Amino acid sequence: MSQESAAAETDITIDVPSERVTPSERGGLVEDIDLMGPVARLMGAVAKLLGVSPDVCVLLCRPGGYGIDLRIGESGVGGLFGADALTALVTRLTESVKRLEENAKKTSPQTASEMGISSDDVRVIRALADVADYANGGMVQFGIDDVGPTKGLPVASPAALQALPPSPPRPRLVDGPVTGVGSAEGGTRVEVGKSVFVHVPALTEDEACGHFRQRNFVKGVASVKDGVLQLAEARFYAASQGTLNLE
Repeated sequence: MSQESAAAETDITIDVPSERVTPSERGGLVEDIDLMGPVARLMGAVAKLLGVSPDVCVLLCRPGGYGIDLRIGESGVGGLFGADALTALVTRLTESVKRLEENAKKTSPQTASEMGISSDDVRVIRALADVADYANGGMVQFGIDDVGPTKGLPVASPAALQALPPSPPRPRLVDGPVTGVGSAEGGTRVEVGKSVFVHVPALTEDEACGHFRQRNFVKGVASVKDGVLQLAEARFYAASQGTLNLE
């Protein structure tokens, strides 16, 4: 089979066991209410990691548990297809779990990014841990096209996940009117849009008051430093009309 046809036909399947999913007397299935949400979150997390659209993901309920089918696109998983794609995915996540477990033993644990673990990997690992909690320890199995051998993934321990320091907040775009001024060491605190204060280094309080009196706007990308939201490169501009944009 060519790589092109493999790409068109390959599904990565995920099997989540549950003894609660059983045939009902009316001919349908009795579902595991507690497990449904975690399984759906696992599907979304794996889809995001693989870069596939939720539209090509199918969540199946069958006796004994749930199944997830994720259609792999033309680019495969990192350019890999079929069993190679599955092996790459499982190896990647297994290595990430191993690093998280080792990290929990450190006096000063690192963040996931400092260990080279992506936020998408962490999202899948957390989702797997949630599923394992509700699946009574049942092993989640990954396979290809629901045939052939499957591969299980180790579940990260609560200690490994709890040891992760919170990641620093992402930079945020600030663009809105100057609605307040406050004093601060090494600069001035500026209120933007009556909703957020940012610290602007090297800006004097007199300069900030001038922008406030003139009803100027301020724009820039703010990031957290030493626990303070700072706008290092602020641009003040006059605007008769403007929109508040705090992302």
